[in-house]
Amino acid sequence: MARSRASVGELVSYPPICYRFAIADWRAADACETGRYGRNWSPGLELREGHRLVTGGVYALWRHPMYVSIWLAAFCQPLLVHNLIAGLLVVPAFAAMWWLRVPQEEAMMRHQFGEHYARYCVRVGRLWPRLGR
Repeated sequence: MARSRASVGELVSYPPICYRFAIADWRAADACETGRYGRNWSPGLELREGHRLVTGGVYALWRHPMYVSIWLAAFCQPLLVHNLIAGLLVVPAFAAMWWLRVPQEEAMMRHQFGEHYARYCVRVGRLWPRLGR
């Protein structure tokens, strides 16, 4: 039995919004790897010497812009892979990491930056921008 081949059109027929999310996610990852987030960003849960609270740029909209891009990628995953079950599994996997990690990160930031971070949290949402504040 001959194997069927996917045409280029079939391989690139994903919803356009998924391409935008994939590009945004790639740009965020690239910024981390090339150091454009500065010395403050790290893959681990740590504060560095001279660590400062960044509240401008993308951090003026979201407290966790990298997680925003990962959530968007996770929700697009089922549309990008040809196995719905495998595509959907990324959502609970990332949700587990999110629920374990973010409270620890925010507690560390509250401890380090105190009232300044508390005011920042009132002004800026975790994953959804708080417009008008």
